[in-house]
Amino acid sequence: MCPWAETGDFRRGQARMTVHYLAVELYRWMKRLAELEKEHAALGVDASLAEHNRLDAELAEARKAVAHYRQLLEAQKEKVET
Repeated sequence: MCPWAETGDFRRGQARMTVHYLAVELYRWMKRLAELEKEHAALGVDASLAEHNRLDAELAEARKAVAHYRQLLEAQKEKVET
């Protein structure tokens, strides 16, 4: 997660870079989520419980990160527009 996002300390000159950074991170996490969902769908019935649990945990983390970056990006875009 980005360290400066929680503080809300954005200067107008840095806002563009911040929006870009957030968009890149969101894209990266969305790609990772898609990869994990594809991997999860490809798991067969013979896959171990540990493998299912590992993937479920990674999926939960990726979904949480996507939601987090989407929320930060929307909030930052609103700050830039005002």
